[in-house]
Amino acid sequence: MPSRWAPFAEIASALHRRRSSLSGRHRLAIDVSEDKECCYVKASVPGFLPEQLRVDIQDNVLTISGLRRADDTAHDAGAQGGEQTDVHFTRSFVLPPEAACELAEATLDDEVLMIRIPKRSRGKGRRIEIRLGQGSDKGRDTT
Repeated sequence: MPSRWAPFAEIASALHRRRSSLSGRHRLAIDVSEDKECCYVKASVPGFLPEQLRVDIQDNVLTISGLRRADDTAHDAGAQGGEQTDVHFTRSFVLPPEAACELAEATLDDEVLMIRIPKRSRGKGRRIEIRLGQGSDKGRDTT
């Protein structure tokens, strides 16, 4: 008896092969800029919600990461397959020494994550007077 054509089985098989060949890694499009007052990092994060994103600064290294899980509802409804996979990314940047990391702010607007890191103002240098210590006789006139 000839075998019956099962187009959905073929599609499911192809999707499974494709899904297993994909790593789920996402390359984040990022712009980095700065002016006198701040450093700015702008990242395009389409489809991500604030709770799926994380921004950390430690030892003057800014790390942006995200994890968006594939929607399992299609599989629960008896679908034969799908192209959605988990998407995750991590990017790190070294910030300049004058970055005031404790004052950093992040906002998500229209699928764009904007991080603003103020810079500490560089004050004018000053001359420091050298005083003679109390126990030192050197440099004193003892005559």
